[in-house]
Amino acid sequence: MKTLLKYSLIVIWAFPMVAFSATEYLDVNLSPTKNEINYRYHYESDVQPNDDGVYTLPVFDEAGELIVTFQSTKPVIARGTFTGTQVAEERKLGLLSRVLYHLGDGFNGRAEMRNKKGYLQEEVPYINGKRDGVAKQYYDNGALNATTHYKQNKEVLTTKRWSRDGVLVRETQRTENGEFVKEREWTTEGVLRQETVPIDIDGYPSGLQETTWELGEVKTFIAAGVRDPHRGFYPTANLPYILVKRERKEEGQLISLKEVNHYGKEGQQRLYHEGFSIIENMSDGKRNGMYSEGDEGNEAIKGMYKNGVKVGQWRDTNSDGDIILETYSNSGNLDGVRTVQNRDTQALIVTEHYVDGTKHGEYAAFDSDGNKETFGMYNQGKKDGAWVEKDGNRIWHGTYQQGHKVERWLGYNLQGYRIFDLHYKNGKLDGPQYAFADNGALTLFEERKNGARDGKRLVYENGIKTSENNYKNGERQP
Repeated sequence: MKTLLKYSLIVIWAFPMVAFSATEYLDVNLSPTKNEINYRYHYESDVQPNDDGVYTLPVFDEAGELIVTFQSTKPVIARGTFTGTQVAEERKLGLLSRVLYHLGDGFNGRAEMRNKKGYLQEEVPYINGKRDGVAKQYYDNGALNATTHYKQNKEVLTTKRWSRDGVLVRETQRTENGEFVKEREWTTEGVLRQETVPIDIDGYPSGLQETTWELGEVKTFIAAGVRDPHRGFYPTANLPYILVKRERKEEGQLISLKEVNHYGKEGQQRLYHEGFSIIENMSDGKRNGMYSEGDEGNEAIKGMYKNGVKVGQWRDTNSDGDIILETYSNSGNLDGVRTVQNRDTQALIVTEHYVDGTKHGEYAAFDSDGNKETFGMYNQGKKDGAWVEKDGNRIWHGTYQQGHKVERWLGYNLQGYRIFDLHYKNGKLDGPQYAFADNGALTLFEERKNGARDGKRLVYENGIKTSENNYKNGERQP
């Protein structure tokens, strides 16, 4: 930051006024985004005016480097701190341009800002310490960059900006009191690309509408509660109403849309992007009323919210696009029958029952022909009683007790041949276990206890025993 100060130069030209001599101070904030960090520099107390009554006042930093030189008929030029509240565009001119905002009351004259090469970048007229008149900015090549009319530090009338080649690229119109009227921007080829105008919005404070024509698209941005396009007018601002819309210029086809009502806390909110849409209704910052999501006009999700929770009948979709139909209680919990249907044929894939958010009752899953392949009962969220389950290429028949497999479980291949005869206790293999080939021949026998091998383990091939081992607590014995 000090490097920037070192090479910046501001020259102040002032009209005659009463001069006095005394040591005066200028507070400088070297980090304008941190108000608490300030450094104080002082003028030489014995500076005398030249024959024309002009004081030359150098300001040095702690290392003795020249920061800025003021020329004025008054030795007191500025006092106060830089708070970092100036607009970003002004910051581009260098930190010391902030001095111009703190010229003392009664200063009348012109301030010039030059870069480190001495090229004029900006000249601003002042009356009674405030910007007043036509300010000008320049490119390094000397071409005029912009003209801005000021009245007591407020932008008024017409502001214009040109390209380096002298093409008008932006014009902002304001009243004599500084109220915004219209702004237009052009390409360097002179083609209108953007226009911003005030607009009345039903049910909201007046706002602005910005229309942009670019790359074959028409972009519209509307916001309520903002009066100047350079002060808080952007799509992510916290404003009472915002509409951002993109359309294809020729066909008028909608590409994307975002509509925010009452800061997103009340009323309908809409979002659309290339066929995908979300519509939600809000009340006091919570979803309340109809909610829907869709793709290319097809509603994928639809249902009601009440005070932020789902209630009543809902339609949803899973990752495969299959249709989910379910019902929610007033407390927002699944309640009643929930079904999953094929998105193309509407054939049942799953049917299950809930009570206050917990699976309870009959469950069934179906194959593509509508045949049950997994079915049984849930009791308070846990499988219970007789079940049939399909697991890949195997079909199992057995019993659950409070979510744990118990007693005998038989496994079959898809041809209906029994290939497993297992025994469980509290969800773990326990007791004799058998495995069979498709022809019914025994291929394995072993004993388990609490899930671990415990006892004999015999392996067969074509009815002939090929190995025999003994285990204890899961470890093979010698």
